[in-house]
Amino acid sequence: MILPVYDVRFSPEIALHLQIAIDYYEQLSPGLGEKFLLEFETQILGISQNPHSRAIRYDDVRFALIDRFHYAIHYFIKDQQRAVIAFALYSTYTNPETHWQKQQ
Repeated sequence: MILPVYDVRFSPEIALHLQIAIDYYEQLSPGLGEKFLLEFETQILGISQNPHSRAIRYDDVRFALIDRFHYAIHYFIKDQQRAVIAFALYSTYTNPETHWQKQQ
């Protein structure tokens, strides 16, 4: 079993974004929402094991792509606390000018 190196903490917003995405995919095809959740969890595990593996995209924010579903987990690292704060989950089709940059 691979243990996480960093603790991943979630903002309330990411929980909402995650549920919206799951519901969307589940409406497209039964079971697809569960597959999306598994891909999300896989990315979170990867982030917890090696959070510095993704490049900084803006400010100190990095994001991990969920390629199959065209979503990205936006997060920043708190090295002294050995924690990652995952604060947003957005579709890569979303206009960044209307979403993640204005929320910073």
